[in-house]
Amino acid sequence: MLRKTLLTSALLGASLLGLAQAEAAVITWNLGTPSGLLGLSQNYTAGSPPVTITATGFINGNFANPANQTALFAKAAGGDETGLGLNDDPTLSGGVSEHEINGTNWIQLDVTNAIAAGITGLSFAIGSSNNGDAWRVFESNSATSLGVQAPGLTGTDELSHALPTGFEFFNFQATSGNVLIGSISGNQADAPEPATLTILGAGLVGMGLLRRCRRT
Repeated sequence: MLRKTLLTSALLGASLLGLAQAEAAVITWNLGTPSGLLGLSQNYTAGSPPVTITATGFINGNFANPANQTALFAKAAGGDETGLGLNDDPTLSGGVSEHEINGTNWIQLDVTNAIAAGITGLSFAIGSSNNGDAWRVFESNSATSLGVQAPGLTGTDELSHALPTGFEFFNFQATSGNVLIGSISGNQADAPEPATLTILGAGLVGMGLLRRCRRT
């Protein structure tokens, strides 16, 4: 009886070990890479297996008109001056555009693929928000609709903020000054290794055989 109890405990432990391997890992899409002048849209990939999100620039909130799209620009100046902005930012620093989100401009982030891949806990961090800069985020389920203000997602800080669930598109605007979108993060469930799956399967089969032996 003691031997069977010990064997059952060992098999159960092996099974739980297998389950423990499938934990969630935090993945981050760094919107400052690649840097420099980009196209009207840019894909960003992170995670394993890889998951892609897409950013698109607009000169105003009428996303239904393709003529309103504008080129993205990623800054890589270090510190909080790293992230995604727009090429047509009229704000100058030393006679050169700051290439950030400014005025009526918007950047739309499409996280449809991330949601489909089971990514949870999406969040974002703003960059270059200082000296009176401010931002806001709208939520939408249509690529052609600005949507509505996401509750609580206005601010002046560069902290991490959770994105609401149930939406596939998030639209970012500077309400004062100009800002960057630094990064997007989320939780991706690790896929168990093949060896782990073998251990888990063996443990479950073993427990099943022991249960059958006890019945007989």
